[in-house]
Amino acid sequence: MKQKYIQDVIAALQFVIIVLSGKADMTSKLTTPPLRIKCFNSVAKRKFKNFCKQHLTSENGRLRSWDSCYLFFQNNFDALASSKPSEELLQHAEAELGFYLASYGMYRSSTVLFHHNHSVYRPIIKRLFKVVSKQGIRPYEPIVSAETIKNLFNAIRAGFKESGLNIKSERILFTKILMGVFGCIPAFDSIFKESINKFKSKNSKNTLIKQLTVGLKTGPQTWIDFANAPEVQEFFKDICPEFIDENARVKKYPIMRVIDLYFWSQEIGKNNL
Repeated sequence: MKQKYIQDVIAALQFVIIVLSGKADMTSKLTTPPLRIKCFNSVAKRKFKNFCKQHLTSENGRLRSWDSCYLFFQNNFDALASSKPSEELLQHAEAELGFYLASYGMYRSSTVLFHHNHSVYRPIIKRLFKVVSKQGIRPYEPIVSAETIKNLFNAIRAGFKESGLNIKSERILFTKILMGVFGCIPAFDSIFKESINKFKSKNSKNTLIKQLTVGLKTGPQTWIDFANAPEVQEFFKDICPEFIDENARVKKYPIMRVIDLYFWSQEIGKNNL
């Protein structure tokens, strides 16, 4: 507490010096020192590293289903975006997406997916990669525009309709699909939502955090803004998990996956994994 107090005092004094020296633009909106994000500290980093060590190091751990799904789609990006992907590739893509979704709770008996096999994903996969081709999305692209995410949501919705499925809880399922295939947006499930609500309450004066939402229409842009913030990038830089791609190269998780996993880990209990 004493160290944090000293850091806050130093930051405030530095701001006062800048203003008094005439280097600050007094007509700008900045009238107070930049707000730090509460909870983003060394203790939080250590806890998240321990969580990753416990749950991401085992090759057959449940959370590693995301790695398998994401790497498959990224490694076969161009082939899936081509005009005629092979039957074998499409069947593999269906299975990867289905198993990942099952691992992350989307095949409970109360869900519509429980009554269908992996073939329902073929129209979705085809439509998603039509958007990829049309908008020039590249493999391992960590952040895409909110407009692109909107188009991807529409592709998922149309794909399920083509398969004859009426999805009532679009928010959770659609974001989980985009997380598994592209890693471009957090999965807006109930655990993530609860964690974010607590995070926002602790940072109620931070405009960047106050705007965060898990709605399909307005949510994507708020998370893009959050992920692009220098303080956020700096915090996650040192605690970003890694995986090995098909060419044996070490790659870091995309920033949206790290954000997703971080807030999910804050709320989930050890017995729920």
